[in-house]
Amino acid sequence: MSSLKEIKSRLLSVRSTRQITSAMKLISSAKLHQAQARINNYYPYLGNICDMLDNIINFEKKEGREVSSPFTVSGDIKRVAIIAVASNNGLCGAFNSNVIRLTESRIKQCQNLGKENILVIPVGKVIVDACNKSFSGLATIYSDSLDDFLSNPDYSQIVCFSDTIAEMFLSHKVDHVEFVYHHFVSTGVQTLKNEQYLPLNFDSVVDFNKLLGREVDNEGKPIYSVNYLFEPDKDTVVLELISKIVRLKMYTMFIDSVTSEHAARVIAMQIATDNADDLLQELNLAYNKTRQQSITGELLDIIAGSSVN
Repeated sequence: MSSLKEIKSRLLSVRSTRQITSAMKLISSAKLHQAQARINNYYPYLGNICDMLDNIINFEKKEGREVSSPFTVSGDIKRVAIIAVASNNGLCGAFNSNVIRLTESRIKQCQNLGKENILVIPVGKVIVDACNKSFSGLATIYSDSLDDFLSNPDYSQIVCFSDTIAEMFLSHKVDHVEFVYHHFVSTGVQTLKNEQYLPLNFDSVVDFNKLLGREVDNEGKPIYSVNYLFEPDKDTVVLELISKIVRLKMYTMFIDSVTSEHAARVIAMQIATDNADDLLQELNLAYNKTRQQSITGELLDIIAGSSVN
């Protein structure tokens, strides 16, 4: 059995660790509330933009016309870009490892294109390190400024990044762009997603409206009753809307991932704190038992000594 000194040393170590995990939980919880407020303020705006585009698309279909844009044109996929978003720090459970595993899986699925035609854009220091170790031979784009998006998802900076990716798609430097990230559902649930970014799929806009609880028909399509007057003209407005949604999808992905990271860290630190409490209880019990045994042994020695005399 361990000595009293060893148990006491372990008690001090676990108490210190518990203080750290408890403090990290409080910090992550505060950041989570800020991130949730950002999402709650942003989603209604995105929902109204999607409403407008869906309404126009449905009206055009009824008239026998199709809505198109350079962002919706698809063709043979010769070069793929994967934007993988993890975090800058650890201690958030399986958050980072899940992103890394799914990214590796997508890379294997695209190997028939050749490594030189698989472009990985890692966001977050953890997945950047994984790229350097595991994704050798692949084309990668990395910038320290991308990591800053995770600590402060600034819309103007993310729009610049989105425009860069969009220009790569429009100039046919890449034929397909996708995300690997976590979608925030609740504090206890973050869903790992692999989502197509470009070419833009209008069905994803409809899916977002379902997520927001829009009224849908028997086929699951949103119901609209709004007629628009266009200025300067319908085509110009539609192209601007689609361009706007391409940017907003990038911003949505980042704030979704950041919120999921804070939620994952809250849960991980809560579990660590609970484990520390359980360990403290066990160590206190072991300490008291050892102390009682020590005292009992000393008493027996005293009794034995007095009996001899």
